[in-house]
Amino acid sequence: IYGYATIAWIGGGFGKGIHNILEAAVYGLPVIFGPNYKKFKEASDLISLNGAFCVNNIQEASDKISELINNDTKRSQSSSVAAEYVKENAGATVKIFSLLPELNGKNKIRT
Repeated sequence: IYGYATIAWIGGGFGKGIHNILEAAVYGLPVIFGPNYKKFKEASDLISLNGAFCVNNIQEASDKISELINNDTKRSQSSSVAAEYVKENAGATVKIFSLLPELNGKNKIRT
């Protein structure tokens, strides 16, 4: 469904923590979520790059959604940032396993 969207609302941000934002960002979607995102590096990274947005209440959510819908330039920039972030950080599994030599040799990880 993300492939047909323009903006993504990521759930969980008003509960224990947000759901996976990369699933939406890979499609170049600006992502919006609530304030419980601090455990997720990619959320903080994308906020600092303006590819994601934290909202604290319904009014902020409404304002941010309206801004992104009505401002093609802002939405386009945020979309590009989100997609580029995913591309730049691809291959995390291989990077992590390469730091674990005892697993790397046993599992024959290709780099």
